[in-house]
Amino acid sequence: MFAFRTISFSVILGVLALGLAILPSTAQATLSERDLFTAGDGLITFDSDTNLEWLDLTQTQNTAYNTVLGSTFVVDLGFTFADVNDVTALFDNAGAANQNGVFTTGQLADAQNLIDLLGCTLFCGSTAPTAEGFADFDPFSTTTVSRSFVQVNLNTNSGRFQNPGLTAVKGQSNANGGSFLIRSATPIPEPATMLLFGIGLASMAGISRRSKKVCSRTTV
Repeated sequence: MFAFRTISFSVILGVLALGLAILPSTAQATLSERDLFTAGDGLITFDSDTNLEWLDLTQTQNTAYNTVLGSTFVVDLGFTFADVNDVTALFDNAGAANQNGVFTTGQLADAQNLIDLLGCTLFCGSTAPTAEGFADFDPFSTTTVSRSFVQVNLNTNSGRFQNPGLTAVKGQSNANGGSFLIRSATPIPEPATMLLFGIGLASMAGISRRSKKVCSRTTV
């Protein structure tokens, strides 16, 4: 009876740990840097809320939309153009209070952090660094795209997000920005999730060993 109760408790512990480990994380969405080609290049921004990887804007700067479509990023690496809805989610997760292009006091840190992640494309090294890129309109347009951007003003300690932005023609390049390219990513498990998963596996392994011992004693 004692062995049965011990095994029953272990079963419950193992199932609970495994269940918690596979449940979707409810942690606040975070933006983090990842590498693309070599260790430390930081050319990817990962959004844990949307499970999207965003290519650094500098990689497609001064390149027309139609040219980007034929680039190795799209053809070989699986990136596609983000639309303004995707950019809205990214800006929201970066901390944007609004996306109407108005400088907002207190958004300096959020805007600067996103610029650092996506790569500065305009006024870099000045008091108004900017990250700008092409994004598809919704509904999709065959001729024009949005020039969405995030910018800070170090003189007023403020930041602004604008999306949709100004309209640009797909056949023209933009020296002031690149293109918002995205692809789906496999999230890296959080340490707490891995710990729960490990506890669950260890518990189930212990159950198996104890069950074998109980069975061997009863058959002797």
